[in-house]
Amino acid sequence: MSNAISEEIRDLARLVLRIGMRRHATPESYLEDKHDAADRLLLLADRLECSR
Repeated sequence: MSNAISEEIRDLARLVLRIGMRRHATPESYLEDKHDAADRLLLLADRLECSR
């Protein structure tokens, strides 16, 4: 696995860990964070499939 992909996976893991942890998190911001992380994970999965 390339360093760029490994770093992106670490970045996404940190993003997932922070979901709902904003100082004034609301149900809406929680969902926005969750959807952002899911979108980024799906894009990464697509990139990994294309690189095979």
